[in-house]
Amino acid sequence: MEKDTKALDAPKEYISSLPSKNVRAMLLLALNVWFHLSAAQLAGLTEIISQLHNASLILDDIQDQSPMRRGQPSTHMVFGVGQSTNTATFMIVETLRKVDLLVPQSHQAQEIIHTGLKTLFTGQSWDLYWKSENYCPTREQYLEMVAGKTGALFQMVARLMFCLAGSESADQKSLIKACDAFMHELGVYFQVRDDYRNLQDASYMAQKGFCEDLDEGKFSYPVVLCCEINYLFKKPILELFGGLKYKRGGMELEDKRKVLAMLDKSGAMGATEIAIKAWEDKLLKMVAELEKQFGCSNPALREILEKLAA
Repeated sequence: MEKDTKALDAPKEYISSLPSKNVRAMLLLALNVWFHLSAAQLAGLTEIISQLHNASLILDDIQDQSPMRRGQPSTHMVFGVGQSTNTATFMIVETLRKVDLLVPQSHQAQEIIHTGLKTLFTGQSWDLYWKSENYCPTREQYLEMVAGKTGALFQMVARLMFCLAGSESADQKSLIKACDAFMHELGVYFQVRDDYRNLQDASYMAQKGFCEDLDEGKFSYPVVLCCEINYLFKKPILELFGGLKYKRGGMELEDKRKVLAMLDKSGAMGATEIAIKAWEDKLLKMVAELEKQFGCSNPALREILEKLAA
């Protein structure tokens, strides 16, 4: 007798139904210009990456106590913390089975997933630890954390595509390394861009709320830069972030404006904008190099970068 999994599936179906730009799915399609995976392989890999991403979003919203996701109530606001955590955990476990079905008895594929998940969860652990301890990391610590928390999933995409394409010969090592480096930089850029938009972009605020990262006491890239650039601003920011532990509903609007004023006055927002532009230029150069190594241009990948930069 087949077990009733409606309660287990409901949070998964809900997060999947929310509006999404499907960047990772588009990225897979673009990369396949080079890898030439079959339609079945591409569909299977897209499902795996999408499921891992959605599971991480559910857990991330719970851990950040974020009430909104993509302009709608977060999954745990609809189904509760317990049920949402249970489903997200199962979603991650289920991807291991799906990887085995996609690449049967492949130790390499399982290792890619296990290593990627460990890197992702390690990055998230530092993000949570800094918020809990009210510790502002250095820029280097922040970038290392982001490389794990956000970059790991991007790197899993490329590594699994190489695995499916059977491109593990000795003469492919430099290509694999170059592709891995690109996905690493793309993941870091993606998160820094997200940090900036959370504090600056009106359309983003409509989706997540006004400067939601400040409600969480999150040490995002602009905040880290501000504390490095102007030490006098570090103490008041830490005091405001520390006070969030003792209040519900996040940071007061007046306090958010104070933090934004410090970020602007210190030059952190401007420096973040410059850094984002530098990442965009670097990524385009890396794509050009990959096009040379693969021996094929990739307009679809360039289009994704252009849309992200818009």
